Amino acid sequence: MQLEEVYKLTLITEFGQFNAIVFTFVLCVSLLISKAVVMLAKFSSVEHEKGVNKCMSFLSGHSEMDIKKIQNSNELQVSGHNLLWGFKKALKFYYTPVKQEHTGNILDYNIWITIILAILLMIIVLFGGT
Repeated sequence: MQLEEVYKLTLITEFGQFNAIVFTFVLCVSLLISKAVVMLAKFSSVEHEKGVNKCMSFLSGHSEMDIKKIQNSNELQVSGHNLLWGFKKALKFYYTPVKQEHTGNILDYNIWITIILAILLMIIVLFGGT
């Protein structure tokens, strides 16, 4: 292929040039590099043998079966209420009135989002741009 034919395949815009052949070449080189990185990672990683648990996670000295039994008996589960009690207590002045507004209906949330976006749009139109 001559240079003139390659130039005919180049799309020239005001933002730059696009050549499908160059794009395909760069894409193939990128795929080859990524494949080489994956092969290097597989080569340098620890091999995992079937049936041998070399890479078991540490479960505080418990076996996996013990953890599954505890999870099924609900002894290990802690609700979000217990985890966030300090946060909720510190912001009680905010959560008490806001809790009444949360109905759980998605239409109410959509109305609030629409109102807030309309206010922001008015602010941008009136005061924005400079």
